[in-house]
Amino acid sequence: MKYILATLSLILVINTATARNADSTKPVKRTMRSSIGLKAGENFEKMTGNNWEGKVLGSIVAGAVFELTKDRFGLQAELMYKTARFPFSSTSGNTHIKTEYCDFPVLLEYRLTRDFWVQGGVQFSGLISAKGSFNMNPGSDKLDFKRYFKQVDAGPTLGCEIRISSFVGGMRYIYGLVNNNNSSVTKISQNWQTRTFQVYLGYKFH
Repeated sequence: MKYILATLSLILVINTATARNADSTKPVKRTMRSSIGLKAGENFEKMTGNNWEGKVLGSIVAGAVFELTKDRFGLQAELMYKTARFPFSSTSGNTHIKTEYCDFPVLLEYRLTRDFWVQGGVQFSGLISAKGSFNMNPGSDKLDFKRYFKQVDAGPTLGCEIRISSFVGGMRYIYGLVNNNNSSVTKISQNWQTRTFQVYLGYKFH
C-alpha cells in the first residue's frame, strides 16, 4: 500500500505543478517521435470465484516499452513479465498459487497537459507457469497447477502517466474478461477472472 500512496502522491504533486503552467495546455506541434524504454513496479491482482479468497497480494511487473507520439496523440506497445499470487481453498486443502505471465498491452494515448497522459487499450496475457502447495505440504512450490488455468487472458486497460524529461511514473487498471478456469480439468463451474492494479516507474530513451 505504501508504494501505491507514494506513486499517487508523486503524480498528483507533479501534475498540479504542471497544470499551473499556462503554456502547458497550448498545442505543441511536433513531428512523429519514437522511443523505447524500461519500466518496473508492483502488480496487485486478485482472482474472482468462490474458491479464491479475494486477497490482493503484491508482486512484480517489469519489461520494455515502445512508443510512437505526434502532437497530443500516441501509441504504446509493451512486452512485460509479471507474477501474481492467489490464495485458494478447496476440499483438498488451502493452497497459495503463484502465476507467471507474459503481458502484451497495446494502448492509445492522449496528452492532457504538457506532462500528463491518459491511456486506454487492451492487454493480452500468456500464462508461463502456475505453481503452489497445499497446506498438507507447506513450503513446497513443486506442484504444477498450470493445466487448471486457461493459457490466454485478455481485457480492457485504463491508465495514466506523468512524464518528466525521460522519467515516467504511472498507474494502470486491467479488467480481465476471460474465464481462466479450465473447467474440463478443475470440474468446477465458476468464472475465474482477474482484476489488476499496477503502479510503476520507468525511463524512456528518445
